[in-house]
Amino acid sequence: GINAEYGSKMKGPLAKEFDGFLKMKEKECTENGEVFSGTIQPWDIYHYMQLTVKEQYSVDQELLKQYFPIDTVTKGLLEIYQRIFNLRFEKISEPAAWHADAS
Repeated sequence: GINAEYGSKMKGPLAKEFDGFLKMKEKECTENGEVFSGTIQPWDIYHYMQLTVKEQYSVDQELLKQYFPIDTVTKGLLEIYQRIFNLRFEKISEPAAWHADAS
């Protein structure tokens, strides 16, 4: 994991954000009766980024999702990729799969 010693080598806003993540993790560990290791694991980073957005900017990702349905977002992203990268995406009606459960 990334510990405070490594985090102290970070500069500027990144260092401040990392310190905030460490404090949030320490608080969570204390509230849950867990031992705080003093490290942030790579899989922790997204969780603490989401908490930061929610706490500092009052943005709840779960509430935000209702305004961006996955089908609409996916279609829009594919259209952007087609335009920018000159790609063409086509739906395959009966794709071959390595196993029946992988369809």
